[in-house]
Order: sequence, then C-alpha cells, then structure tokens
Amino acid sequence: MKKQARKLLAIVLSMLLLCSIIPLTTFTASAASSGKCGSSATWKIANKTLTISGSGRMYSYSSDNKAPWYDYNDSFTKVVISSGITNIGAYAFYFCKRMTSISLPSTITALGKCSFCNCGIRSISLPSGIKTIPDFCFDDCIALEKVKIPSSVTSFGQNSFDNSGIVEFTIPNGVTEIPYGMFEDCSQLEKVTIPKSVTKIGSFAFHDCGNLSDIYYKGTYSDFSKISISSSYNDSLNYATIHYQCEPSEHVYTKKTVKATPSNNGYISTECAKCGAVKTKTTIYYPKTIKLSTTSYAYNGKAVKPGVTVKDANGATLSSSNYTISYASGRKNVGKYKITLKFKGQYSGSKDVYFTIKPTTASTISVVLGKTKSIGAKSNQKITYSSSNVKTATVNAKGVITGKKLGKTTVSVKSGTITQKITVSVEKPAVKISGTNSVYIKKSVTLKAVANTGSKVKWSSSNSSIASVSSAGKVTGKKAGTVTIYAKMTYSGKTYTAKYTLTVKNPSLKLNSSTVSMETGKTYKLVATAAPSATVKYMSSNESIATVSTGGVITGVADGNATITAYFVYDGKTYKKTCAVTVKKTSYQTLKSHIIENGSSNESGNKTIGFYDQKNENTYYTTIEYDAVNDCLIFKETCVGSVDVQTSFEFRENQKDISVTMTLAYSTLASAVVDYTLNVHDYYNGAGFTYHITTKGLLNPSDYKSLIGTYNELSFIGWDLLLKTDAGLSLNDIGFVNY
Repeated sequence: MKKQARKLLAIVLSMLLLCSIIPLTTFTASAASSGKCGSSATWKIANKTLTISGSGRMYSYSSDNKAPWYDYNDSFTKVVISSGITNIGAYAFYFCKRMTSISLPSTITALGKCSFCNCGIRSISLPSGIKTIPDFCFDDCIALEKVKIPSSVTSFGQNSFDNSGIVEFTIPNGVTEIPYGMFEDCSQLEKVTIPKSVTKIGSFAFHDCGNLSDIYYKGTYSDFSKISISSSYNDSLNYATIHYQCEPSEHVYTKKTVKATPSNNGYISTECAKCGAVKTKTTIYYPKTIKLSTTSYAYNGKAVKPGVTVKDANGATLSSSNYTISYASGRKNVGKYKITLKFKGQYSGSKDVYFTIKPTTASTISVVLGKTKSIGAKSNQKITYSSSNVKTATVNAKGVITGKKLGKTTVSVKSGTITQKITVSVEKPAVKISGTNSVYIKKSVTLKAVANTGSKVKWSSSNSSIASVSSAGKVTGKKAGTVTIYAKMTYSGKTYTAKYTLTVKNPSLKLNSSTVSMETGKTYKLVATAAPSATVKYMSSNESIATVSTGGVITGVADGNATITAYFVYDGKTYKKTCAVTVKKTSYQTLKSHIIENGSSNESGNKTIGFYDQKNENTYYTTIEYDAVNDCLIFKETCVGSVDVQTSFEFRENQKDISVTMTLAYSTLASAVVDYTLNVHDYYNGAGFTYHITTKGLLNPSDYKSLIGTYNELSFIGWDLLLKTDAGLSLNDIGFVNY
C-alpha cells in the first residue's frame, strides 16, 4: 500500500506541475524567504543556504501542511542548524531534492516522522543524543549513501531507510528489532552489520535489496538462528553471506556429519569450530520406505527370501552398501517372519519389516450352486477349516467347498498361529460376455464368454445381415445397425444364455470447427477425427485466400472466403467434412489502410491522423503517421507549453518490443533525453519499464523522475483515444494486449 501511495503521490505532483499556470522557474530568495519555525526558532534562506537558528523545538509539519521553506526548496542546497535547536520537525525537509548537505548541532536529540524523506542529501552524521530514527525518516532519499548512526540509537521506525541509496549500514548495539520495510528497495545496499541484541526482523525489512552481499552478525550462528525473521518478503537475506562472530579470516572449518536415522534426516556440513558458521551443508535423507518384493507367500514347503528395496525421503534408492539384512530362520513353514535392516555408513539405527507364509493366498472364491471347489491350502502343520454359514456353503477337512445356497459365507483356514478368512460366493450357473460394444462395417472384434461352470459356449447373432459371429466369438460388421450376440451353455440339463448388445457403425469424420474467422498471417489448427482411425487429408478451395498444411494448420493469406475440406477413404468410399474460412485484414493492417486513405499529409509527406487538446497553458498534439519508406507507424505525443515534451516510437505489425524516446525541456538551459524499451505484450498502464536518462543544464536526472511515468501514461492514453475516435480501434487491437 505504501508503494502505491508513493506512486500515486508522484503522479499527482507531476500532473500539478504539468498543468500549473505557474512558470517553471527557480525561486529566488526574497524578503519573504524567512520566518518562524518554532516558538523560539527562526529560518532564513541566503546564499543558497537555509539556516535555522534559535533554541528549543522546531514545529512539526505534514505532507499537506508543509514547512514554510518548501516553496523555496529550489533556492538552497545546504542546511545549517544552529546550536540550541533540539529537534528536527516531522516532514521538515520533505521533497527538498536540491538539498545535498546538512549540518546538525549536538543539541539535536530527536527527529520527526519523514524528516528527510525524498530529499537530496548524500550523507549525514547524526548527533549522539538521538535515540530513535522514526518512521519514513529517510524514505526515498535515493542520493543518500552514507549515514553515521550514533550508539545512542536504540530503535528504528518502519520504512526508515526505504528506497535510500545507502551502501553500508551499521545497526548500533542495543537495537532489538529491524522493523517493517526498514531497508526495502535499497538497491545499492551491500553490507549490513547487525548486533547480537537484535531479536526480530520484520516483514519487507530486506525486500528487493538486490546488491546485498554480506551480513555481519555480532553473535554466533546459534544466536542468529534464534532471531525471529518474518518469512514475508525478506528474500534478499537468502542470497547474502552471513558472517558470524568470527571474521572471515578467523574461521576454522571442520567437517561435521549427523547421521540419518529411520525417521529423521541427517546432514554433512563444513562448519566453523569457533562460531558455528556453516560454509556448506548437504542433506542425508532418511530411509523412508522399505519395500519387500513379496509380503505374502503360499506355503510350498520351500524356504523363501523376499527381496528388499529401500528408498529415502527424497525418493532415491539407497545402495545396499548402506545397510545389512538379517532374515529370520525357518522361512518355509506357515507363519510370520521378521526381516531386520541395520543401517551403517551415513545412516544409523535399525528397522524391522515382516512377511507371512500362509496356507493359501486366496482371499475370495466363487463356487457354482451344487458344485465343489478346493481351496488348495498347504502347510507343515495341521490345517482346520470352518464355514460361518453351512447353509450357504460347507467345507470339509480337506478344504473342499460345496455350494449349498445362493449367497456368501466366510471360510476360515487355520494353521498354527496363522488364520485366514476367505469370502466364498455361491453363484447361479451363468455365462458372462465381455468386450467392445461397437464395430465398424467391414471390421471385426472378438468377444469373450466365460461360463462359471466351465462349460463350453455356443455363439449366435440376432441378425447376421448386420453382424455375424464365429464359433470363437469373432464378430464382423456387415451394415450399420444394432444386433444382439448370444452366448449359450448347457449345465445339468438346463440352458443358460448371455446377451450382448453391439452396434455396427458407418465410418465418420468430425471437425473441431465448421467455421473459422481469422486475420491474414494468422493460423488455426483444424482437428479432424476419423472413425475408424485413418489418415485424414486436407485441401483448400482457394489457396490465395487460405492455405492448409498436411497437418490441418490453416493460414490466412488475404481478405476473402475459402473452404477447407478434410477427407479420408475407407473401403473405396470417401468421407469428408468442410470448414468455412473467412479471412480479414489484421487490426494493424486496417489501421494502416485507414491512415493511408483518410490521413492528411504532413511536412514529411507521410499520411497522418491526429488531434490536439488545450489544457491551461499547455497544448497536447497526438498523432499517428504511416511512414511508407520504412513501412511502419510512427506514434507521437507532443506537449508545448510550460514544459516542452515529445514522446515517440516506431511500430510494426507483430512487433514485441518498442524503443521509446522522450525529450523534455524546461528551457534552453535545462533539458533531458529519455530512452526506454517497452515489451508490447507486458505493457500495463505505463508501469514496469526502466529508462536511461541524459540531462543537460541545471537539473539532475532525479528531477525528471516523477515526470517520466506521467508523460508516458498521458501519451498512451492519447494514442488509445485517437485510435478509438478516428479508426474505431484501440491499442489492445493492434498488439498491446495487456493495455
């Protein structure tokens, strides 16, 4: 929110500057450039120096109620505060951009909110009596490179050095918090010294400090780890090297290994034995999963030995050199067995896994009513069987199950300490058919029929003129329609039949679109789906209007209409679908034609459209012209008045980046040329661009900073309005997709 407020404030101030009827000339000190600034304090400007004299406290001001010398801030570059003054009032030197130096007496013991924000000082030495640096005190002091903070300071306010130009900064001992946004956007900041007394670092404190390379912490690594650091936008801390109590030359690095356990990661690090500073650290991921090749075996009288695979918490397979495996003895009888993995090398601890040998591995069995089925269990020990519902199914001492009544029951198989429960379903005699439910003419599919009695089945078709079926269940489509396929079996003198509905289809072709509207030079992917699968070919009725590739990609060539046909051949017959294509000029080409046909010739002989607008003493000329020699559009926005400004760029169809040139002139003695590049597709309300500025005369590059974004936005607003009113288009139409 603060950033947005700053940007809005800059724009408002710029607009006021542009539209003001007050001439843009430098104020000169006069009889009015003096007065009171405290009960016993006075101010005066002379010889480009603002002097504050007297005693006691200065008045406090605000962004709305500015200091009395605000209107004269172009008249002084130096500030001298006489001994006896005890504080700097809030907003005292707000936006005093010409002010480059200040001298503070030892009597100063307090600073006010935003005392120096947006001023031009390059260095400052604060007196030893000051205890607090308040909120926004040096905010946006982009020229400020050096600050001497006295040891008396014990706290800093929010955003106190936000967007300043400081390179190195030492926080005094006794300070406990680096607050919200303190160094936010300090792009020149390289080194910060933090005392051991700091216990908290707030949000945005080190946000966007792109050059921050070193943090010198006056404590140990362990002390630093106890600091509460907000995770919100302190990204620059992650890229800085943190130096702990040892100086760089004093570190004594040793290798340290903390082994991974079955539940926790370990690490290998290079750490300073004196202060705990970590130079390198590599994680040893703990052995998270142990998988056996088989966890359940059916007894066969032979010893079993399942394979073991171990994967760590990062998903990597551990080498077997990192552990030993111990198998329990007697692994051939029915029972439960343990495997122990003992870790070694960079790992410690052990972990047990288990597998079982059962009389059988079956968990469900189906049996036909009146028939029998054997479980097939085996064991080295006695096996006993029981049924939970003998009315549904019985089981004898040999494990033979007999279906008595339709339904389900549970058969228990017990051998030694192992008990298995098997769900037994008693079913009617039946045939089941499975397979696809459609076939194309002249194609075949094979259905599968299974009789739960084990009986053979016979196939038949309800209409062999639609589809025939062989004795093996192979169905061949004859003509389009729906047919029923039967599978019959005979069991205990009764016939059981399964029915299966199958559809015979004609070949077909589908397109993802039947109509397409496109611009010249653009493409569209026409997707044709043939059933059954086949190679689809494409052709255009008029390749001078639209072409189509073998893969179905349509390209607009010129204004007009064309028909794209997709087709394939099946069994000697052609199946096709058409897509009606309308091709129109691009919005860029439409604009180009509009200017050529409706524009007026300018002094360069180029056709031009445009309008002008009068605001106070400023006249704005907005034009777009077509340069036939270079085949491009030239956008120009010119302001003539209190400040002469011209913004222009060349633009061609499908251009991604534009190079914008802006010239500003206050007078023949103060001017600037601004060059910057905008990405057409990323452009949004004039934000996000960087620029290079060259100045001439009295003004510094920073004096133009607030004007550049404003003029950039005014220019694009003007061009968008011209396109809408004159050509029925917009910047978005011709390529500025995010405008």
